[in-house]
Amino acid sequence: MHEQIRRLRNDKSRRRCSPIDTSGVVLSYRQPESLNLQQQETLHERCEKQNWVGISDVILPEFGRCLVSTQKFKKDDVIVDYHGRVVEGVKFEDYIAQTPSANENFCMEIKHRPSYIIDATSEHCVKHPGHRCLGRFANHADSRRGVANIASTDVILDLIPGNPRVVVFRALRDIQPFTQLRFDYVDPVARALYKEKE
Repeated sequence: MHEQIRRLRNDKSRRRCSPIDTSGVVLSYRQPESLNLQQQETLHERCEKQNWVGISDVILPEFGRCLVSTQKFKKDDVIVDYHGRVVEGVKFEDYIAQTPSANENFCMEIKHRPSYIIDATSEHCVKHPGHRCLGRFANHADSRRGVANIASTDVILDLIPGNPRVVVFRALRDIQPFTQLRFDYVDPVARALYKEKE
């Protein structure tokens, strides 16, 4: 076990409970009404304040910076959001070409209509400069091989004024403490790069 994860095991202050329990709820862009008002308010507050529980970023030799659970998560728990500058009305390739400050490794294209891009190049969101955006550290894992343990989901919070849209990572299965959190980038380059690490 890597030294940073060993230190996390001994740091009791990092183990806080209360993930957003969405057991039995289908989280999807097409069914936002499946989250009740309390779940939507909790999710919105955590996205706004980046106040996520049970996760930490660490550096592992073979992966670099990554996201690790510090507590147990149940299948379908919402773990963290993918947070950054939202860009609408431009194609992904054009945005990367026209925006020198954007790191395409941290930009996620959401293809639901209308499509948009979340640019998480910066660790600190311009709207919430005092809070670190941890979702950007989730590394790739091929879902076709069963290695991915989280998945991204586009959600409209239709009970919150303004109907904000957020992208969250939810657990694909029960996740034990001190497990690296990984999702499928659905990108051939990433799949080739990470193939040897799975």
